[in-house]
Amino acid sequence: MLGSLPWSEDDLKKEYYRDVNNVNNRIKELPGYLIHRELDLLYLSLEIFRSSVYELFDSIEEFINESDKPGFWDRPFQEYAYQVELAIQRGMFASTVSALSLVSHCNKFIDQFSISNFEERKNETFVSCELHAFIHSFRRYVSHIRMAKADWHTTISFLQETKETRFRISQEQLLRFKEWKSIAKKMIKNSPNGVDIKFTFEKYLEKINKFYSWFFNQAKKDYETHLKEYRNYDTLIKGFDSYSNWNLLINQIFLPKKIDPYIYLPKYLNKEELNEILALERNSKEQVDKIIQILDEYKACDEKLRRAIYKLFKVKGN
Repeated sequence: MLGSLPWSEDDLKKEYYRDVNNVNNRIKELPGYLIHRELDLLYLSLEIFRSSVYELFDSIEEFINESDKPGFWDRPFQEYAYQVELAIQRGMFASTVSALSLVSHCNKFIDQFSISNFEERKNETFVSCELHAFIHSFRRYVSHIRMAKADWHTTISFLQETKETRFRISQEQLLRFKEWKSIAKKMIKNSPNGVDIKFTFEKYLEKINKFYSWFFNQAKKDYETHLKEYRNYDTLIKGFDSYSNWNLLINQIFLPKKIDPYIYLPKYLNKEELNEILALERNSKEQVDKIIQILDEYKACDEKLRRAIYKLFKVKGN
């Protein structure tokens, strides 16, 4: 049975093989577990927002590139042109909704855990920010009122020999919504040609990246002791899991059935890793050690397991 903290690796290993469920439950009781979990979920929310914005940018870029090609606007390609425009609308909606989901998820984290100087940084970044106010209100607009259609506008400069296509939502369309925050409404009124979608999300993404870079670094500082404790134990348990799985696979399946391990390498190695392995001498200790180095993420392989792997790969001299 596990006693009080701290736990030694040997004690943890003994309890793991005695009652793995008890070990997992005890780990979840550590203060760092909940902090780690909530930080991971918040980071996932951030990544969903980033991914949505990048997909929006990609859709806009695809439209710009494809619309320059002969025939893009011809009748046979109308459905394709519609799908490209639809991807932009979808990206705009997803970016807006995920931006506000990120705000909600951050607030949920702060409800549970305090972060040093959070209110000061949040207010400094978002309270008087036109972009944040616009996207906050725009989410309500597209979620509860109506979809907003972004239209493309192309500007050609014969003097500079340049052509630029931008997607904008018209000022008239936006002002039909009567519940804009005051600073968001000011931004719209200062955009007589409409709000440029890509520019707006580019600038907002910059603010988000800067704020959350600070946020996660500060959270790690504030909870360094708890997070380090949890992650150390979690790494040990994942190592035990890894060892058990590889030991079972090699000693109870591959070796007894005399399975050729080389045919399974593409299942475990990506293309670059596979090329690196195949460039080494087949059945050599160097080659097999390299395979172990790549796959042994938690440094779980001991000498006994290594010798079994050498035997499986028919390493010369072993």
